[in-house]
This record gives sequence, C-alpha cells and structure tokens, in this order.
Amino acid sequence: MSEQHTGPIFGAEEAGPRKPGGFASFVYIGFGVILPVLVLLIELGTQWCAEVLFDPIPTWWHVLLIVFVPVTNLQTWMALRNGETKRPFWLSFANGVALFVALYYTLIFAPVTPIAIIAIIYFLIGLLPLAPLLSLIASISMRWKLSALRPGSASVWFHWKAFAAAFVFVVAAFGIAELRFLITRAGIAKANSADAAVRDEGLSLLRRFGDQYYLLKLSYEGSGTASPFEFLLRFGGFGGEQRLDNSLSVQARNAFYRLTGLNYRQMPTPRGIRHWDRFDSWDQLDAEGPFRVNNGLSLEISQIDGSVDPDAALGYLEWTLVFNNETQRMQEAVSQIQLPPDSVVSRLTLWINDEEREAAFAKSATVIEAYETITATKRDPALVTVTGKDRIQLKCFPVPANGEMKVRIGITVPVALESMKTGYMTLPYFQDRNFAVSAEHSVWIESKNDLDIANDELKHENRDGVFGLRGRIGDIGLRSPVKITRDENILNAWTRDKLNDSVIVRQELKEIPKPSVKDILLVVDTSSGMAGAQKEIAEAVRNISSDTKVTLMLAGGSGLNLGNTDVPLPGDTAEQTAERILSAEFGGGTDAVPTLVAAMDAVSSPETVIIWVHGPQPTELEPAERLSQYLRRRKPDMPIYSVQHGIGRNAVGRSLNESDAIFTVMRYGKLSEDLTRLFDRILKQEAVVKAVRTIETSAASASANAKETSQHLVRLWANDEVLRLLRKGDEAEAINLAVKNQLVTRVSGAVVLETQQQYDQFGLKPVDANTVPTIPEPEEYLLFGVILAAFVYFIWRFRGSRLRTV
Repeated sequence: MSEQHTGPIFGAEEAGPRKPGGFASFVYIGFGVILPVLVLLIELGTQWCAEVLFDPIPTWWHVLLIVFVPVTNLQTWMALRNGETKRPFWLSFANGVALFVALYYTLIFAPVTPIAIIAIIYFLIGLLPLAPLLSLIASISMRWKLSALRPGSASVWFHWKAFAAAFVFVVAAFGIAELRFLITRAGIAKANSADAAVRDEGLSLLRRFGDQYYLLKLSYEGSGTASPFEFLLRFGGFGGEQRLDNSLSVQARNAFYRLTGLNYRQMPTPRGIRHWDRFDSWDQLDAEGPFRVNNGLSLEISQIDGSVDPDAALGYLEWTLVFNNETQRMQEAVSQIQLPPDSVVSRLTLWINDEEREAAFAKSATVIEAYETITATKRDPALVTVTGKDRIQLKCFPVPANGEMKVRIGITVPVALESMKTGYMTLPYFQDRNFAVSAEHSVWIESKNDLDIANDELKHENRDGVFGLRGRIGDIGLRSPVKITRDENILNAWTRDKLNDSVIVRQELKEIPKPSVKDILLVVDTSSGMAGAQKEIAEAVRNISSDTKVTLMLAGGSGLNLGNTDVPLPGDTAEQTAERILSAEFGGGTDAVPTLVAAMDAVSSPETVIIWVHGPQPTELEPAERLSQYLRRRKPDMPIYSVQHGIGRNAVGRSLNESDAIFTVMRYGKLSEDLTRLFDRILKQEAVVKAVRTIETSAASASANAKETSQHLVRLWANDEVLRLLRKGDEAEAINLAVKNQLVTRVSGAVVLETQQQYDQFGLKPVDANTVPTIPEPEEYLLFGVILAAFVYFIWRFRGSRLRTV
C-alpha cells in the first residue's frame, strides 16, 4: 500500500469498517481523552502531584507533550469511527507519540500505582496517578485495532516506520526537556566546590545552560522539586532525594545567590512548593533569609514622635505601628529595623483589647522562648531582639483576620556629633519586612534648639521657643538625618538615677585625637545590588588626595572578575583604583567573609583603615564566625567601616553582632557624597567629639556648670556598660544590668504577653508603667505655655487689685 493512500485504511471494502462499539468508545474517550485533560487541568490548578511527589509538568514543553495525548486519541477515535484517514502515516506517528508519552509517565508513576489502585476504593483522587496507565491502555487498544484491521499486518503494527519515528521523537523531546535539569544539578555541585576555579566553572555552566527556575525550586526543602526523569531514575518512589538529603537545598540556595545576587526567598514562590503560605509556616519566615511580603498584611499607620535634648546630645523616639490584616486568617508581622547608631530600645508597648501593655525585659533566650510558646497558642505577644549592629527584629502576632494590631517601640538615641556645635540624629527605618507599607510615616520631632533636615516634605516650625519638624514622608525619607544645633559651651550633662538615688550619671564631651591614617584598603562588593553604585564609588575615590595610597579588593564568589577577587589589586593611586572599579563586572552574589579576612591579612600598618562598601547581604555563604574570631584574636583594634548601599538584610553583619570593630556609617544621601565625607573625616587629623559617660555614688551631687537632663542619659550609660561587661566576658552581669535598666541589647530582649499567668509561666515581670520613658504630646507644649501665661496674668491682676485697695 502506498504511503499516499487516501482511501479507507481497512483495505477490503467488502469487509466494511469495524467501528468501535459503545464500551470501546467509552474506554477510548473516557480514559484516552477526558481523563488526561481532567488530570492536566487539576495539576495545573492545584499542583497536587508537585507538592506531594514531584512536578510532572516542570516546563511548558511537558504540558504540550501531555496535551498531545488526548488530542491524538480523539483524532484516532474519529478515524476509527469514520473508517478512513487521509494521512495514515501521520496518524500512526501521532498515535505512537501519544502511546510513548503515556508509557513514559506510566513508568514514572509505577512506584505509586499500587497505592493509587487502593486509593480508588476510598478516594477518587487515586485516578490521578493512574491516568497515564489508563491512557496508555486506550492508546494501545486503538493502535491494535487500527493495525489488526489492515490486511497483511497481523505481525507488524500499523506503519512501523512511523512508530519508530514516534519513539525517537518522544525520547528526544523528553531528553531535551530534562537535559537542562541534569546540567543544573551538575552546575550546583561545581558551584559549591571549595576550589575557586571549579566553583567559577560551575557558575559559568549555570549561566550558559542551567535552568534558573529549577534551581529556585531546588532551593526549597521538602518534596515537589524533582523533575519526572529524576524521579524515575534517582528516587525510585516515595521519600526522594529532597527529603533524604536537604544539603542539596542548601547548595542550590548558595548557587542561586551566587548566580543572581538574590536570596531565593526574594523571588516569587515556584509552583509545587507547599506550605509556604499556610499558617503553620509563619515561624519559619526568618530562618534562612529575607522576608516575603504576605498577601493582605500591611502597615496601615506609622507615627514617629521624638524629642531631642541637643545640649545633652541625646534624644528619644517612639515609633507607633498599626498593622492591618485583610485576609481570613491571622498573620504574623515581622520586620528588621535599622536603628540610629549606638542607640538602644528602651520601651515596647502592645495594645491588647485597646489597653496598653508594657513589656517584660529579660535574657534574650527567655523572651524568645516565651514568644514562640505563646504564639503556638495563637495569643497576643510582641517581641524585640537584637539581630546585628544597630539592628533589631520586631515580631508581632497575631494580626487578627480582618483586624488590626498596634505596637510601639521606644528608642533612646545619642546624637552623633560632628563638632561641639552640630550633630546628627537618624530615624529608624525598615531594612526588611514581611508586610506592605500602605501609608506614609507621620513624623513629629521637637527640640529647644534649631532642627534641620534635607527633606522638603517635613515642615519647620518654631512655637514659643520650641523648634519642630513635622510632616509625612515615605520609606526613603526616613533615611534623611536630622541636623541638630547645640550650645558649644555646654560640655557636661548629668542626671540622677531614679532606680538608685545615690547614683549620678555624668556625661562629658571630649575632643579625642584620631589615629593617623595614611592608607585606605577599599573592599568593594561587586554583587548585582551594587551595579548602580559603580560610578558613584569611583567618583568618591577620585576625590581622595593624591598622597593617599588606595588599595582595592573586590569581593568575589559570583564567578565574575575571575582572578581579580579576594586579593589586593595593583595600582595604588586614587585614579588607578577608580578606573579598576569602573572596569569591574558587577553581578550575581558575592561572599564578603573571605574577602574581609584577606583584607585584614593584607593590612601591615596601623595607619591603614579598611572601608567595606557593600549592598544588602541577604545570604551568608561562609559562616561569619571566622571573621568574628579574626576581629577578636588577630586584629582586635582594627576597625572596619561598613557602608551599605540600598535597603536590605545584612546576614554577615548579623553574625558579627558580638564584634565592636564594625562601625556602621550613617547614610545621608548619595553614596558618592557619603563616601567623600567618610574619606575626609578619616584622613583629616582633626579630633573627633566623643561622649564619655561615667557614674558617681554616695557623695554625688549636681554640678553647677553642667546641664541636667533626662533618664535617657542613664540608659545610654547602661548600654555602654553592657558592652564593656560583654567584652570582659561577664555576660551574667551584663544581662542583669540590661534588664534592670529595661534595655534591648544583644543579650537581652523585650516581650509583651497577654496575661499575668503567661508572664509567671516564664518567670517574667512586666515593667512598671511609671518607669517607662514617654514623650509629651506635641500639643502639651502649647498647653503648658497657655497655663503659664494664665498664671502670670492671674498674679498680675491679683497684685494690681491689691495695690488699688491700699
């Protein structure tokens, strides 16, 4: 028979077409057409198999191959019904493709087929894994019917050449679809090698041929990440490599970060990853990296009230936050907050049933245990702990379904003095959060001296000698520093400790000579988050004087800048260093720890300072304990200035929480301007202004030439003393001092619980409401003025009436 035959496919016209009967049509249409379409739609909509076993349709190519099965089976059934086809070769080829696709998935689901058969008895869901087998039976039956009805073909299936071509096509199609997954696995292994050359080779392989979406899926622990071919060859059924070896997920996360510069949780959740949005996963949100913004959870109200005592060089801020939950389930609000430099949280308040509840301060482990235990019962706690240098974490739970949760944190802030006459105070802002910010921040700060800020959104005012800044600003506006003017002749401040009347805390402002600095070792992060800052860094470097040696080191680990990372680069002039920065390739994610360690090794002179310019560090590739140990043991007096570009989590900085050698540089505006200001301050031989806080006991008394200030001076002294005790190794005494003074430090935290019984359960005691710091409402200043004016007027009238009666 010719391949171009267009007549009846059954040959003998006298025999007539043998059309499929009712039961056969039910099998062909039900199992070969309807069931595959139904199962495909269910999987696309629910990702049931992807969550429980593996992803059967990881690419759209897989979807098309599966769609080919019911379409071809329908066409074959129609040919059987009509008894003829115009293209017998192509019908045979299409039927062969459908048969082998169904066979492929039948083999993949073979390990779970017995369980699926049993599941049919109790649950119709058992039909899902049986769909490939039932579709295979339908396809084979139709092909057998076609070949059996063709004269002379009893031992040779209908168009065996087409059948062979179909086999080759399916093997090639699935091979090409799955090849990128296998290459990605190989790239992951190499990208996690300790050998830098092998690691760079693996990252190059991933960039050129890897599947980034599959790499993202492998970053999640648990089921639902294996491709069909891997499930067939490597897993052999239930369990799976992902469940047995979660180290693969860790390797995938590291490779994903090196490749993209993003933590895997910063990306939308891939299909087939289960439990992410369910309630029982809330306590795992901050386990590995940046937070993900929860659907329906937002910051509805944000209000910052502040007061500044400029002559005592300190201030106090209260940040009131109201979270709103628009979903039908309770949620947890979590954020990482950047504090002003050297400040300390001294108050935490939670509104429960519209009533203010103050926090209990205790050892960090104790308050964390209390929070986690109470949240498991779905009650109302709030928690604040330290997560890094000048960084805290705020956790509030539960934000009720279709409801609100209100919390307030109080922050005692030292003014950063540029000179005896001027200083700056920054506002707290979010570095990371799992909620949207749906409103602007309402800011109102007052002082007895002039205030200024480089932000036109805040209004300046002066009412009865009280200077103020107030208005509404966005997230970026919170980073604008407040400039403070003070009386340069007031060098001393004091206050009596209300917890112990026999103690007076004194503060003296001193000009301290700076160590001589002649050389700069500049460590530049070349991750993708820094790509926009390349020109600004080079611009600032060009402004450095020509007699200063500037050595450049590029943080490596992303597979870029090969051979030029983690080692000091030649070219010591500012201009040469600027050119090298401009020629560097920025992208992917870098590993700062080995570069910073190498930088410390490269420093041979006490007149050299290390400046680390970096973006957010969402992933910690190499444990920062190595660097922390280095700072403690090898170079304890060597400072590292950390300049962060952009808002985001700093996982490396969190691990360096115990080190006092990392100095966070305040950001005022453009990176080039802030770096230029830092270079000038470091290189100039001018003295720096430092606040020295001490205590006096017994015969202590007020000083006539010192300014009396608030209890916030006691809190700043206590925070300094906690750090001193920790450096000395006296952690127990440090905890006692922090708790006594109601401070959140790296060894103490604050938690608000709902009932006294809960406090008693963990041996906690909420602070007395009379001992917490407060800020007078802004209107109270005017009220005080009105009362004072009325009192003066009353005295004047009274004296006048007395004179008239004499």
